Amino acid sequence: MLFLVALADWLFYKHQLGISIAIFLAVLCVAVTLNNRLRTSFREFARYAAIFVVAFFPVIEDASLISFFIVAAGAAIFALGVSGNLQGRGGEKFRSVAKTLLIGPFRLPFDLFHFTMSWEGLGDTTIAIKKLAVLVVPLGLGMVFLLLFASANPLIPLWLSKFDFSFLQISVNPFRIAFWGVIAFAVWPFLYIKSARVTARVASAQTPSMPEGDSSPLLFGPAAILRSLALFNILFAAQSGLDITYLWAGVALPSGLTYASYAHQGAYPLIVTALLAAAFVLAALRRGSEANEVRTIKVLIVLWIAQNILLVTSSILRLDLYVATYLLTGLRFAAFVWMLLVAAGLVLILVRIALKRPNRWLIGANCCTLGFALYVTSLINVPALIARYNVDHCREISGQGVELDIYYLASLGPQALPAIDRYFVLHPAGPPRWQRPGWVMPHQWWVDLRATWANDLLMREWRGWGFREERLRRYLARRQAVVGARPPIRDS
Repeated sequence: MLFLVALADWLFYKHQLGISIAIFLAVLCVAVTLNNRLRTSFREFARYAAIFVVAFFPVIEDASLISFFIVAAGAAIFALGVSGNLQGRGGEKFRSVAKTLLIGPFRLPFDLFHFTMSWEGLGDTTIAIKKLAVLVVPLGLGMVFLLLFASANPLIPLWLSKFDFSFLQISVNPFRIAFWGVIAFAVWPFLYIKSARVTARVASAQTPSMPEGDSSPLLFGPAAILRSLALFNILFAAQSGLDITYLWAGVALPSGLTYASYAHQGAYPLIVTALLAAAFVLAALRRGSEANEVRTIKVLIVLWIAQNILLVTSSILRLDLYVATYLLTGLRFAAFVWMLLVAAGLVLILVRIALKRPNRWLIGANCCTLGFALYVTSLINVPALIARYNVDHCREISGQGVELDIYYLASLGPQALPAIDRYFVLHPAGPPRWQRPGWVMPHQWWVDLRATWANDLLMREWRGWGFREERLRRYLARRQAVVGARPPIRDS
């Protein structure tokens, strides 16, 4: 494994991906044959090798996400086939390959623990390893949340930049060590395919030195969940405190940092954080889990979900501040809807805990919420809403924010017509960019586009009739601007 990690470091770290992927997986397949007992005939070995060679060509042709998955699947088929673990019908073989690729990398800590429990004469060493295993989930997920908070909150990197970490760069590179860990987890299910059987045999055996009460899973048992929740609540409380201080209370940010950049940088990573938190809670409170019976865990979960709701609310406020500065787009509107759905999902988790309902009920409730959100959104004239908001809040009209992007409003389609007309009434000179060298557009551009939209609306037959378009036709009739209408733009 150390050789493969070193090879991956040499091939991949800070280098562009290409033929290096093929070289690494070829070496990995050689390592599979050397490290595992071969349980196949020469003919079957040749067949699986041929499958891998065929899967090899796409990544040589072009290193893309699709070609990577193809060659990874080929390597998994080869590894499972030559070791005699690719048994059963087509569906069972597919599940074996998918399990190796998707679940296999997470097997490393479990296998190490079961290997340790199968060794004899370890004594206190086994107890120490078990205590360390309980810390894997809290420290691992805690590091993930900390990195997400650092990417979401520009204050954290700003404060860290004031410290001198040059002494660490001489001997240790944290990102490189993390890369080594990812590679080790990825190659483990290929190098130690037999460990799955060893794990099952050790787990089914009753070891005399282990008390009966120690049969609960270590990495995701009550002890690990309790420590995780305690650490997560502390991390989330610190992030929420920063948001309350700078977003809600309006405390001045450090020099060089604007509210717009503070808001934009954190809106989306915080939503990812909330989704990870929801997934952890669902896993912790799954049916049959011992954590369901621990009152302290439930209290910490409720507190943590409440902090996540506050986190999502802060994300909505961040996005609102960013939109107030840089105006509204379709993606930003969709982000608002998505954030509201995430907040509703977190509230439903609280309801699920209070009513003691299964996860199946929670999935159904979230599906109903999603359906309701889609229904309401379908009744909203989103292009008209975006155009109207941008016109009212652009720099030319409100005196704040950024200049209006008239070309983006035109890309929204005919529903943006009333807002654009209103803009030219309030600001006859047109967008400032029209008056700059290299940006000047002929006035006929807007005349022709408006006429095209109007003609298209009038020429549609009755089968394409709709209330929204009918309201737009009546607007055009009131404005007496069906064909050839020219907005009141002053020549520059």
